[in-house]
Amino acid sequence: MIEHEKYAWKKMPSQGIMIELTNACNFSCTMCANKLMQREKGFMDIGLFELVLDRVQKAKISRITLFTTGESLLHPKFLDMLQRAVRRRSIKEIAISTNGSLLEKYMGEILKTNKTRVYYSFSGWDKKSYEGRYLGGVF
Repeated sequence: MIEHEKYAWKKMPSQGIMIELTNACNFSCTMCANKLMQREKGFMDIGLFELVLDRVQKAKISRITLFTTGESLLHPKFLDMLQRAVRRRSIKEIAISTNGSLLEKYMGEILKTNKTRVYYSFSGWDKKSYEGRYLGGVF
């Protein structure tokens, strides 16, 4: 048995869970701790994602958020993973938190799901203040 299995999936009182598809990001925001992480950048394997969805379903968790410290839309299998989550009847809501830089590429497919909410991070009052915070972003 994996050590975390002793605790994490037994009785989860929460109805929501955050899933980190990647810790890679295409921005280097001044307010984000991503750049301070010591761990290697990478992408979650589809098999692990399916395992997490199985456990989420078993724990009767109805809401997932695709985000932690990276930009989920950077994952090369993002749409496949989103569709896998959408197909789970037990998952009633999927949230995506994003810097918005890749939304144009994916928004049509995201809107078709009817389960997904998109949270877009925006801070600043003009081009200079925005681009000063979201390093790599374009106002």
